[in-house]
Amino acid sequence: MSGAEIPVLVAALALGGCGLLVMWLSRRGRDGRLPRNQVAGVRTSLTLSSDAAWDAAHRASARATAIAGWGPITGGAAAAVLIVVSPATEPVMIPAAVV
Repeated sequence: MSGAEIPVLVAALALGGCGLLVMWLSRRGRDGRLPRNQVAGVRTSLTLSSDAAWDAAHRASARATAIAGWGPITGGAAAAVLIVVSPATEPVMIPAAVV
């Protein structure tokens, strides 16, 4: 692996990890195991007003949130595949235009 591929690998792992985190939060919200908080979840003034509203909002949005988690997972997997498939070449330096 060349030095040019390392940033792509880091981005691929970060994307995949973020997607997994979104899916994990979706599942916890759907199961009623995501406590009301100011960091993660569907945070509106209505959902933060009561535990019942918080749980109802997360049950209703669980499917869409889980689907949204697949986006970064797919992007991370595509980036990882590109590392394996692409030839190992050094980056091309493009000279700045002189005006």
